[in-house]
This record gives sequence, C-alpha cells and structure tokens, in this order.
Amino acid sequence: DAVFIGPYDLALSMQEALGGSAFKAAVARIEAAARGAGVALGGLARTRAQSYAKRERGYGLVTTVYEHGAITDFLMEALRE
Repeated sequence: DAVFIGPYDLALSMQEALGGSAFKAAVARIEAAARGAGVALGGLARTRAQSYAKRERGYGLVTTVYEHGAITDFLMEALRE
C-alpha cells in the first residue's frame, strides 16, 4: 500500500491555493497519518530541490516533472528581470 499526494488534485479538491497554509497543513496531516500507519508516501515534485526535500521527509516514490518546473522557473525568472 502507498499514499500518493497529488498536490494539484489536493488543492483543487480543497478549493485552496497550492502552497497556501491550509494546503500545507493538509499535506502535513496526510504525511503524519501515512507514517503512523506504516504506509509508504509518494508525491509529485516540480524541481530537483523538491525531489530531495520529499526524500528527506520520507517519501519513497517521487514522480518528477522537471521540464514543467524548468520552464516555469525560467519564465518566472524572466518576468522578474
């Protein structure tokens, strides 16, 4: 068994902003419940840093979408300039 936390699906179902405080609290509750039940954690990472952070938090499965993250990060950086 495993729990895969889909951040976009979770935020949408909660009708909350991705990364907002309610969203982060929900992720923390899901992570704690999975750990407490001895269930493997899985999730999505947009960047390499997010992949490493999830691994540090005990995720055994991390799906990456580096292209999406790289393009988004590039565009955000370009807009800041």
